[in-house]
Amino acid sequence: TLAFTLLAIGPWQPFVHQWLGFKILLLIGYILFGIAALKQRLSLPVRVACAVMALSQLAGIFYLARFKPLLFV
Repeated sequence: TLAFTLLAIGPWQPFVHQWLGFKILLLIGYILFGIAALKQRLSLPVRVACAVMALSQLAGIFYLARFKPLLFV
């Protein structure tokens, strides 16, 4: 929520710092895959795949937060 608040308040561009913009995209993907993993109407293999995707995106978020690499040089 804070990232979107910063976007609304001022002329801030998240992709100037590439790791931060990519981290926001990973966060949105993490939320969407997490919601899909918790839906009971989906089959078990689909829910497991969504859970694995959500956890891999969470690992990417932690990696970007820790190391802040240059992604597209």
